Amino acid sequence: MRLSGSQKTALIANFSYILDISAFAVILPFLSAEILSDPGQGLTAYSVYGFSLSATLILGGILTDRMPVRILFIAGVFLYAFAASLIVFAESFLSLLVLRGVQGVGAALFSPCVPLIISRSGDANSAESLTIWGFWSGIVAAASPVVFSTLIILFEWRVAWLIVPFIAFVAILNASKIDESFRLGQRHRPSANRVTSNLMFAYVFISYGITTWFIYAFPLHAEELFGLSPLAIGVYSTLLWGVFATVCWFMRSLENDSALFASLRVSALLLIAAAVTFNLSPLSVVLAGAAMALANMPTTELILRDTQSKEYGLVASLDITCARLGGALSVIVIPKDAPVLIISTGFLAALLLGFCSVAQRNSQNVPSS
Repeated sequence: MRLSGSQKTALIANFSYILDISAFAVILPFLSAEILSDPGQGLTAYSVYGFSLSATLILGGILTDRMPVRILFIAGVFLYAFAASLIVFAESFLSLLVLRGVQGVGAALFSPCVPLIISRSGDANSAESLTIWGFWSGIVAAASPVVFSTLIILFEWRVAWLIVPFIAFVAILNASKIDESFRLGQRHRPSANRVTSNLMFAYVFISYGITTWFIYAFPLHAEELFGLSPLAIGVYSTLLWGVFATVCWFMRSLENDSALFASLRVSALLLIAAAVTFNLSPLSVVLAGAAMALANMPTTELILRDTQSKEYGLVASLDITCARLGGALSVIVIPKDAPVLIISTGFLAALLLGFCSVAQRNSQNVPSS
């Protein structure tokens, strides 16, 4: 698949967005040593970005539907990159909090533009475009911990961190390639109700909640459960994202509703298998990575198909918000101990299968445009 200039620009910005997750976690110990008086302040600084992002995502979605996408994209990426670049000069906990908060607002402004540009630009169908987005996102997420750790060893944490705003500024330099004409002729399947979309929002909330739990729970408990070294834990975490990227690549030809819903059902079953094996083998991350990939493109594609063109930005922001809120809640609520983990995941997976059945029946009754 050949990506358009618009899609490449959106992907570059998205790479910076993804890299921030690993990069800030890697530099936290250095920030704690230099400007923070309490290790707990580091986690607060980590969280304030997520809170400001989540709090302003809906605003970003609304603006995406009402403004030229190129202008909003540039404004959001610039705010994000500018705040991120100033973090290397932060001299206090308060200044760090302010910069992370501003960075989150910038991310909220441009992130709803990304799925809109990727899915509706270029020659490929929407499902294929979203799958390629997932593939490259997985590659970047898999490589980022190793890359940042290596840069810190060779140079220092500031050099490693500046990769995040640098890539964002590269996206701004390429923003002239964003073609606003993709708003014309956007494909959607008008629906008298929004049953399919609403059920997919619920699916995203639960499914991404469970997979986010695996992403964070495995590194936290792998040493206790399996006696793994920090290096081995990093390898398995990379494996999770590598599996995600690989499965995304093989899904690039899926497009019809039957295949998309089948993918979502398999994802739900894999989540149960991952829960069953979590306390037995570190290879449970393989199942979690595959489950995440199988749900990634189909949910977004099905949501956007039932969305009017004037609401794409708002719906994209709701999709991201559901994923983030589900992840935040699951990390707190879902326990790691079997059999409670297995029972709770099984119950949630059963809900996912139910959502798929109802949504598929509803979609079959809605004519395609």
